[in-house]
Amino acid sequence: MSVSGQDGRDPTELHNKYNYHAHATRIIVLTTAITSKWSSPGNLNQETTMARTNLRMVFTIRG
Repeated sequence: MSVSGQDGRDPTELHNKYNYHAHATRIIVLTTAITSKWSSPGNLNQETTMARTNLRMVFTIRG
């Protein structure tokens, strides 16, 4: 007997799907943060660097 989620799907499949959505949301948030910083150029460079680092981490996690 195989272990499955409540709706009959494989728990790992559900977990992967959740991770994908979490990363997609994070990328959208970062993009919004960068765009909103155009009005204040002082912070823009730091924000962009942080966003690039975060994106690199996201894609490293996803493999």
